[in-house]
Amino acid sequence: PNVSPKMSPKMLDAKILALIKKDNKISTEKLGMALGVSYKTIRRHIKAMGNVHYIGRGFSGHWEIHDKS
Repeated sequence: PNVSPKMSPKMLDAKILALIKKDNKISTEKLGMALGVSYKTIRRHIKAMGNVHYIGRGFSGHWEIHDKS
């Protein structure tokens, strides 16, 4: 079975950020598939990070990462 080993939340956050930096129009569904977790997990992590925001809506929108300073 291709069950990914549980990665730490910090590691997941880093991978989410890396994928968003590579493609700022990526969907939470695609992020989830790429990382082996559900899109709900992705949404929960992004919300918890607090520095990643989706600007616009649907396909016309994009992600923005704000530095925590």
